[in-house]
Amino acid sequence: MYHRTLSATDARRLHGFLMVCEDGRQIYEEAAAQTDDPGLQKLLTDQASTRSKTINALKPRYELHSGEQLHHPRSVQGLLQQWCIELGQRFGSEHAALSVLFSQLEKLEDHTLNMLYKTIRQIESGLLAKELSEQIVLVLESHHRLKQLKATYRL
Repeated sequence: MYHRTLSATDARRLHGFLMVCEDGRQIYEEAAAQTDDPGLQKLLTDQASTRSKTINALKPRYELHSGEQLHHPRSVQGLLQQWCIELGQRFGSEHAALSVLFSQLEKLEDHTLNMLYKTIRQIESGLLAKELSEQIVLVLESHHRLKQLKATYRL
């Protein structure tokens, strides 16, 4: 059972991490919709699903404390990453486009993992830190899947 002991600072930190996850979910979904490659499409869809699982696991904690539903204004970083992916897909060879795509997705994965670690370190609530720690495995698996597929494309 959740407790209403989450500080406003912890709520802001949790919100920040959830926004990074939501940016990632949207980017992966949009990228999956733009590719015809079945292997890449599956990876991107799986990555979006992983982000959704993380959001769904942590969103109730945020909403209980704040008393409001989680709202996601698209972040500048998320918009820039999407723009870079789209540019890579529109210009250059297929190999160059995939290289840009994977480069941006790796940055997204690195940012998500770093944000998760940072949030865990800064959180005051031990219970919330534990809940966040439980998401590390999902984020690491997501990161690993991306690296595996990148290797298959020899990028």
